[in-house]
Amino acid sequence: MQININFMPRSKNLFIVGGTVRDILLNRPPRDYDIVTTDDPMDAATQIAALSGGRVIKLGKPGMHLYRVTSGRIECDVTAAGKESIISDLMARDFTVNAMAVSTAGGDLIDPANGRRDLEKKVIRMISGKNLTADPIRFLRAWRLAAELEFSISPETLEAIRADGHMVVRSAGERIRDELIKFFAAPVSADYIADFAGARMISAIFPGINDLKECIQNAYHDFDVFHHTLKTYAGLEAILNRPASADLSDKRIMDFFSAPANRPLLKCAALLHDIGKPAVRTTDDTGRVHFYGHEKVGANMAGNICRNLRFSNHQTHYVKTIIGHHLRPLFLFTAHQKCRLGQKAVSRFFMQTSPHSIDLLLLAAADAMGKGAGSDSGGFTKFADILITDYIDGFLPIVTAPSLISGHDIMSEFGLPPSPLIGEIMHYIKEQRLISTIRNREDALGRIKNFLKHRSPS
Repeated sequence: MQININFMPRSKNLFIVGGTVRDILLNRPPRDYDIVTTDDPMDAATQIAALSGGRVIKLGKPGMHLYRVTSGRIECDVTAAGKESIISDLMARDFTVNAMAVSTAGGDLIDPANGRRDLEKKVIRMISGKNLTADPIRFLRAWRLAAELEFSISPETLEAIRADGHMVVRSAGERIRDELIKFFAAPVSADYIADFAGARMISAIFPGINDLKECIQNAYHDFDVFHHTLKTYAGLEAILNRPASADLSDKRIMDFFSAPANRPLLKCAALLHDIGKPAVRTTDDTGRVHFYGHEKVGANMAGNICRNLRFSNHQTHYVKTIIGHHLRPLFLFTAHQKCRLGQKAVSRFFMQTSPHSIDLLLLAAADAMGKGAGSDSGGFTKFADILITDYIDGFLPIVTAPSLISGHDIMSEFGLPPSPLIGEIMHYIKEQRLISTIRNREDALGRIKNFLKHRSPS
């Protein structure tokens, strides 16, 4: 095992531990180094900083200090051993694959829980149930690590998660959020989502998700809401990994996705996109099931969940926006099928959802795929492909081009005072430009004159 310890003081009391050792054994470059010492951690951090040309930042609370060494070469966190010896420290950790250490004195692997064996078997195995309940975020971390490493979870660990995983909500919301984002970021998280969703833990993290089970839908769906959600999630992940898998042919799709950081958030939105359905489910006189307004109710429910998990304002807004608008591509497709879809409606959709328009179309494609054999998911995918190309080649070049006329120009030309009307006119001009009725400044002035002439007085 090759570990770079050139920036480490040689000491029998200084150890590289945990995920760093795990990743190196898996031939994954470690993002940072976790260091434990049975001596004074401040002294150890100071020596590492001197050898690496870095600086020491003191973090944490009294009695639980962490000393972070940062330099252009490495970043490492130095802490005191939690127990009286390195063996005791390792055996108090979460999983066997995280309970390994390497001494900086000799470079030998210390592996009291047979973590290397479980790495070879590709298994996430707890040290003990007591260790998981001591820090309940570890229940969620088991799923995150399994998805990230593409490992299985041992039967006894699964049993402990099913029994006590609901305790995870005792952890700080920020810690839960961070583990969830990492889980959603894994390219194969869909392989784990069904078992994850079947555990009691998920209903503690996402209140209302259990209500999706056995929530029967209308004739357009082959599955209840819960299983439809799982299939939508899996379909979305497949699309994000390889858009061509859903017959989306525009190779620029992921280049124009709103932001790489939004990919795991879009998966979160997929998991919650129909969470509002049970609350609004009705049956009419003919026995037909309806979910009127479920997207608005669901967006609000998802927003509350995100806030409880300490998602940032941006993250919360993104998830709410995706869920609140997730039906709109379907409405456009329905109008298209009836030959009633005009460019104005498409442009309005782009204007109201950009820069998340492609994100919404990808979720909508997965949503259609998740309905089952009776849905026209192939037809919708072809339609979505056309809209994506229109967004990239038609919408974006116009909205990013210089304005044909400014608010100051409008006030000067038409003798208008500053007011919300100026913004309304600017929006109208942009919309008209998108449907190709305005090509230059003279066209814009003519349109404004006509707009003001026919505008109802306030």
